Parts: sequence; structure tokens; C-alpha cells
Amino acid sequence: MEVELGCADAEFSFARAAARPEALMVGLDIREPCLARNRVRAADEGLANLLFGYVNLNVDIDRVFEPASVDRFHLLFPDPWVKKSHQKRRVIEPALVASLAAQLRPGGELHVASDVFDVALEIMATVEDPSWRAWGSSTWRARGASGAATRSPRRAAASRRRCAASSGCGGCAMSEATCRLRQVI
Repeated sequence: MEVELGCADAEFSFARAAARPEALMVGLDIREPCLARNRVRAADEGLANLLFGYVNLNVDIDRVFEPASVDRFHLLFPDPWVKKSHQKRRVIEPALVASLAAQLRPGGELHVASDVFDVALEIMATVEDPSWRAWGSSTWRARGASGAATRSPRRAAASRRRCAASSGCGGCAMSEATCRLRQVI
């Protein structure tokens, strides 16, 4: 099972579900209208392996899945709140990451991508915090996890912004050297 956290229009989830019909794909979001549209579209496209659910990530995620039951979480382009006064709205925080780590099966992955480099570094610092980390050894790489694009990396490429990804979304036209994140912790 793969889970897209904060799926919105779920372009990524639709592409993954279509590419992997044998695997269950779950999209979670807090916006009911998005979820309703996504459910109708999934039914119209015959994607029985694609489900959607309402979840407030920072409140409910620890109750959604059984421990060690998720193969991969995808958190794509979270935390666009770059102003200091908006940082209280950030999704990535130690409690959320700890909940995700508990729900990942052994060898599972957390795929995170951001088009704001400083936000990507903050996410890496949270995930790599050695004081609580449950991941074991983690690797940040430029390519690999998904192969499905979202709108954010395409926008980043079009505006010539840097698109930073952990596990790599592969969704933009930037070179690997431009896109690569190096482990900084």
C-alpha cells in the first residue's frame, strides 16, 4: 500500500494507481470537495485500487493505518509557508514523522519532495533528527521512488526554480545534478 498525504487533486495518486493496478493507492486530504471529485474520477477511470479518505494529518494520521502496514508514504510539496508568521501551519513536525515511521513496514519509504530548497532542508533536518529518529539509516537521493509527476515540479521547471526532492519525484525536466539533494546532517 502506498499513501499520498495531502493529495488535493491527486494527479500523482491517479498516475501511480494506473501504473500499478496490483497495488493499493490511498490519497488522504482534509478538503472534502477534493476528495469527492477524486472518488468520482477514480470510479469513472475504473481505478478500483485507488481510495480516498478525509484526514487531518497532524491530528488523525496515527489512527489511520496499522503499525508497519504502509509500503511508502508520499508527501509532495508540503509546507509552502515560507513566512515566519505562517510556520505554525507547517505539516512536517517530529510527531507526524514519528507516526509515519511507526506505520511504515520494515524497509518502507517516506518520499518527500519540495520546490522550496530551504523547506526541503528543514524537512530533512526533522526526518534526520538523531534524538528520536526511528528510521534507522535514511538516504536522500535525486531519483527513484515515484516516476509520476505532479504539477509542482512542472511549475518549478517552467519558472526555473530549483525543485528539491528526497527519493526524487522525477516530475520535472531539471538535470539530476541540479535536482540532487545532498545529506546535510
